[in-house]
Amino acid sequence: MPYAKVVFLHLKTEKLNLNNPKTMEEARHHIAEYLNHYNEERFESKRNDLSPKEFREKVIS
Repeated sequence: MPYAKVVFLHLKTEKLNLNNPKTMEEARHHIAEYLNHYNEERFESKRNDLSPKEFREKVIS
């Protein structure tokens, strides 16, 4: 499955379906929260359990 589809699948199942936003503003808020989590905070074993932010900092230094 293409990477973008995976990201949006997780966004829908982990954030939007669980929170069921009632307005576009709520939906935007949940999407921004999820994208921040996905891009900055989530840990992944293939990066030695580092968050994306920690991994970038490690690579740069």
